[in-house]
Amino acid sequence: MARRGLAGRSGDAAMARRLRPTRAMNHTAAVLLLAIACALPACQRPTIREQGGERSVYGVYANGTLASQLPMTARVPGAVAAAEETLRRRGYTITQRDVTDELGVLRAEPPHAVVRRPVTVRDPVTVRAKLESDGTMVTVKVGRFGNEAASRAILDEMLRRIGL
Repeated sequence: MARRGLAGRSGDAAMARRLRPTRAMNHTAAVLLLAIACALPACQRPTIREQGGERSVYGVYANGTLASQLPMTARVPGAVAAAEETLRRRGYTITQRDVTDELGVLRAEPPHAVVRRPVTVRDPVTVRAKLESDGTMVTVKVGRFGNEAASRAILDEMLRRIGL
């Protein structure tokens, strides 16, 4: 009696038939590619630029957040006050303001909203100031994924108000 299955077929053809992509394999590959595509922005090189005017203050933009180390003369309450004034003058509404001598957090909503059905999209701004041993670390994040140009413009205006 002849064996069924591989009889009459070459081994390569049978192997190729078994390795055909199935619907589950296609789904898994699509999910994997989507995960890789979403992770790519996180792999960007940080951009370092000089911020402010008179003193050399550098802003490092990475992973959607702009970070800058201010000198010891700039205190947390002063940095948060400068951020608040900057954002109010730009038309933002302050939704959260928590300030101590060591830590400050300011959250603001923009004056406009972009309507994308079925939700309304707003790009809130979050400014954090934290006292460190060598100065005050300030971070600015615009929106969920960040906006480098807007973050740098806000930080520049903050630094002018502080006097840096």
